[in-house]
Amino acid sequence: MKRICPRCNNELSTNCYVKDKGINTLSYLELIIKKDQFNKKHKEIKSCYCPKCGYVELYVDVNHQNQHLKKDDDLNSLRQTVRQYAIDYHQHIELERKKTEEKEILDKKRKLESLIYQSHIQNDKKRKRKKTLRKTHLLKKVLRK
Repeated sequence: MKRICPRCNNELSTNCYVKDKGINTLSYLELIIKKDQFNKKHKEIKSCYCPKCGYVELYVDVNHQNQHLKKDDDLNSLRQTVRQYAIDYHQHIELERKKTEEKEILDKKRKLESLIYQSHIQNDKKRKRKKTLRKTHLLKKVLRK
């Protein structure tokens, strides 16, 4: 059975199919027209409706043949941009993690150095006290004799 266009009374072609190229919940329908076995032509599907009777119609804008290719390229570039953004984001997070680790290591190193310095000061003070105690003890011994 041949189908006829209700507007122009021309015979409708059946060598085509509809494909959804959407991502997740976004839907992007396209009409694929089969010319030969491996040769296909892609066109964007558009829609319109009558607010009075509710008639809905899907159509292809014949004048804008390359419009789909541009949108498909935009979709591919968007995917590439999202991938690059994800890579950059992970690199940024990794860099931040390394910086915080380095900062923590430096802080620990400074604390250790300050503790070592304080212990050296305390040891020096103890040595000085011991020396003075020895000297005073020796002096006392000498004075007793």
